[in-house]
Amino acid sequence: MSIQKQAAAENLEKLGVRTIRGSLSDSEIITRQACLNDITIQTATADDLVSVEAVIEGITQRLQSGQNAIFIHTSGASFLADDSKGSFPAGVFYEDDKPENIDAKSDEAPHRKIDLAIVNANESLGPKAKLAILNPPLIYGISSREKR
Repeated sequence: MSIQKQAAAENLEKLGVRTIRGSLSDSEIITRQACLNDITIQTATADDLVSVEAVIEGITQRLQSGQNAIFIHTSGASFLADDSKGSFPAGVFYEDDKPENIDAKSDEAPHRKIDLAIVNANESLGPKAKLAILNPPLIYGISSREKR
């Protein structure tokens, strides 16, 4: 692990966060942690299918032991982009209580392949698993706490 990432982990640990060091390609670590923990929040990237599949496998194992699981995946704002190129809005609004507009997005939309893996897992895992996709806005600026 690079010094920068080590320092970031140490800063989080000072705030009381228990960190696990690894990479998105460390499927065994990801699967194990998703299995051991009530809640998994994936914020590293919106486009890594291997890590999402590892989380889903960990949740599957957790459910088999009779426990509940929550998975929150941060996708990307570009998923909601249209092809207006700044001329005119598409006239489609995406709202939480109207998922049919989101569900109608093309399978070729940005981040969609990974999001669909989560949607399909949510449908097949049953009610003891709560999987959600969060599409955060684009944020610019420097964090006053992290100085980055």
